[in-house]
Amino acid sequence: MKLVLVHSGALGDTLLLAPLLRSLKLRWPNARRTLVTRRSFGELLLKLNLIEQFADAEDLTHAAWFGSGRITNAITPTWAKCDLLLSAVSNGADNWSWHATTLSSASEILYFSPLPPKGYPAHVTEFYQSQLAKLNLPQPDLPPLVFKADGPVLIHPGSGGRAKCFPLDNFVAVARLLQRRGRDVKFILGEVELQRWDQKTIAQLAEEFVLIRHPSLPDLADLLANACAYLGNDSGVSHLAGVLGLPTVAIFVKDNARQFKPIGPGVTVIEPPKSPTAELLVETLSRLTQ
Repeated sequence: MKLVLVHSGALGDTLLLAPLLRSLKLRWPNARRTLVTRRSFGELLLKLNLIEQFADAEDLTHAAWFGSGRITNAITPTWAKCDLLLSAVSNGADNWSWHATTLSSASEILYFSPLPPKGYPAHVTEFYQSQLAKLNLPQPDLPPLVFKADGPVLIHPGSGGRAKCFPLDNFVAVARLLQRRGRDVKFILGEVELQRWDQKTIAQLAEEFVLIRHPSLPDLADLLANACAYLGNDSGVSHLAGVLGLPTVAIFVKDNARQFKPIGPGVTVIEPPKSPTAELLVETLSRLTQ
């Protein structure tokens, strides 16, 4: 059986598909799952064994599905030859859905919204399940808690949006306290931080701590897989840490953690009105790795 899921979103949104992808495998153990997404995200999910293959969502044969012109089989993407097509990029009544119905070989096409409505009382993964209820998907287990006791504590102090970021000084205070307690600490700086922060701030951070600058997603997954624990904001890196089963503390400054918290066996979320001290964060990380 060939299952195709078409999705468009940031790294964190893509990783929140993990329970759905696991459910599909439980429902159809021999199915070949293809995710149509950004190439780098597809490579990551393939590495994590959440899919069997991926297709580039920016491929021109797919991009044409969003246009108003009616296209022919000559430019139908190869992944459209499938048995079940799940789409999070269409509402089922637009140009994309017309092309999917016309050009796909799928015996069934289902559409689901990637974002829950305001005030939705549960997690976005439950929202996905409810929209796809007719598939009778089983609830997947969480991955096991996995960490290297002698590995470093990784801290990612950034995020895609400034408003999502806990103050850098607070992360530095946590890192100093961890070092005083004998822990190895490393900071992960993504492309956003390297572009947004001034060079003086980065240089000062580098004087005290090892900085890992803009690792590729596969390299980032390897770094997290060999860590003791992770601390970060509401970001794609935090979602990756959770999916890998790493003890994770995610600080939500702005968004609704009830709907969008990272998924994992060792995830602790801290959100307003709490204003965590360095001591609280260190104790939380220590508890998760005991």
